[in-house]
Amino acid sequence: MVDMHIHTIYSDGDKTIEEVLKKCEEKKLQYISITDHNTCKGYEDEIIKNNNIFSGKIVMGAEMNATLDNGKRIEFLAYNIKNPKIIEEWSNKFYSYDVLEKRFNKLLYICPC
Repeated sequence: MVDMHIHTIYSDGDKTIEEVLKKCEEKKLQYISITDHNTCKGYEDEIIKNNNIFSGKIVMGAEMNATLDNGKRIEFLAYNIKNPKIIEEWSNKFYSYDVLEKRFNKLLYICPC
């Protein structure tokens, strides 16, 4: 059995890497991919680096947001990422604190609640 779309506290999930690995081991999954939104930070977690919890195969992944040329926004899953720094650089460019703060302030201006 596999689960190739798992989120953790590194994006919008509510479980730590350790909790996820324990649950996956408990369920006897053979393959998993932690696909947090626009980040591979979970793969830097010491628990995953020194994994002695999950006996299956972990495929490095991420769920990415993108905007097509026609303006349509999409999400896609990326797997077998060889260089997670590229994902982090891209994510920092489009989802940095400063960028998100500007977007949030714009929303507050449009809709002051």
